[in-house]
Amino acid sequence: MKNKTILLCCIIIGVVITTIIISCSKMDQSGSDQATCGTCNWYGTNFPVCCNTTSGWGWENNASCISKATCTGAGQTCTGCSSSSSSSSGCAATPIVPYVQVNGGTWTQTASATVASGGTVKFGPQPTSGGSWSWSGLGTSGTSREQTIYPTTSGTATATYTNTCGTKSTQNFSVTISGSSSSSSGGSSGGFKVSGTSLKDANGNTFTMKGLAVPLAWFVSQANANIGNIKRVTNCNTIRVVMATSTADADWQTCVQNCINNKVIAEVELHDVTCGTDANGLNNMANWWVSKASYLNAHSKYILINLANEWGDWAMANSNQVAWYNAYVTAVKTMRNGGLNGTLVIDAPDCGQDLKNGSTLRAYAVALQNADPQHNLLFTVHLYGEWASGGGSQITSGLAQIKNAGIPLIVGEFSSSVDYASVVSTCNSNGIGIMAWSWIGNNDATLDMSNDWAGTSLKAWGSTIINNSGGIKSASQCSVFN
Repeated sequence: MKNKTILLCCIIIGVVITTIIISCSKMDQSGSDQATCGTCNWYGTNFPVCCNTTSGWGWENNASCISKATCTGAGQTCTGCSSSSSSSSGCAATPIVPYVQVNGGTWTQTASATVASGGTVKFGPQPTSGGSWSWSGLGTSGTSREQTIYPTTSGTATATYTNTCGTKSTQNFSVTISGSSSSSSGGSSGGFKVSGTSLKDANGNTFTMKGLAVPLAWFVSQANANIGNIKRVTNCNTIRVVMATSTADADWQTCVQNCINNKVIAEVELHDVTCGTDANGLNNMANWWVSKASYLNAHSKYILINLANEWGDWAMANSNQVAWYNAYVTAVKTMRNGGLNGTLVIDAPDCGQDLKNGSTLRAYAVALQNADPQHNLLFTVHLYGEWASGGGSQITSGLAQIKNAGIPLIVGEFSSSVDYASVVSTCNSNGIGIMAWSWIGNNDATLDMSNDWAGTSLKAWGSTIINNSGGIKSASQCSVFN
């Protein structure tokens, strides 16, 4: 090898031997290795390990160096080169110094915090400059060094720092909820409650939902990365989290936590039996929710459960409305018997649209409310063709007609296919919540509110329902976050 010949020449030359060895091996006068990426004892002579050269010999920092692979491959000793302290290039990891702030108090150099459920925890690890950050756990996300969460269960968040030469280091932050009984599967009394035609939050204050749907079921990473952007652009107080029974618990629970962190109520819903007519299928949705009762009860202050998206078809709404009623009586009781006592959101039949200004809801919603042991149901209509020009229902008069029948009501979906400006003004004047469909990701892009996930470019109809008087941007934050 050429470099070995140079080394032998360095050893043979007597007068300048010390100077040349210092140059070749990059050693100080005490003989200690000056390299930051390790030292290789190459057949009795110490050489710096290359930081960038991955095989053979290299020339870095004005000195000859040897790659870690060549050193160890020849059976020689490589000191300070272990994978735990360096990357594949040999660059040392940067230690993370943990800092935590609880409920806006003083920053403390610690990696743990104890806080009451729903309190504020802020993570602020150092270094403060250079490199990049990423996060996971407890609803943390994105690349910001500082992360603020509103935890409702104990858990761990992990910060990962990648320094300027590409080596990663990690730091775990543990959060303990004081007096937590979140593991209990018993019913929760601290969630939402319907009173008359109004929805009350856990503090007993009237809450008018203003928000939109986010298709988590089909766009997990995009949805979870942009909850903060959606809140920033729209000021929504509720996000309808579109799910399926196949959606991983970690994915939808991360989305819920992201909503909580951004002071947004999560309306979680299942899309599996859309427009279905099998009562057993509807009850399967109820049983799925019951299987998640522990988590849902622990977060009941921040969650509304939309039992099933648009169960019941046009024929049911037209000629068999009692089948819709009977199936929901069974499904609601399944959930109550399973310990879920919070507000349940119930969609009208005809794939959510109902017929003739909500004829099914006006005929059966009050009876269904009375059949619920908790009397805690919120009803929805979805405004599409039935509510478009020429359809059988009228936005201005029809929505008020349902509300005036003593039915707690929200518009659970609407889009650009109807007079959306009239939807906003009518609901605003009648105290009816609005949930637009949907942020992005539709096969028919005219239904998208935004051209991109971050909301940097809104569609015309999206901008209207967000920014017009009484629109989503006028939403009042739920008092549980105050």
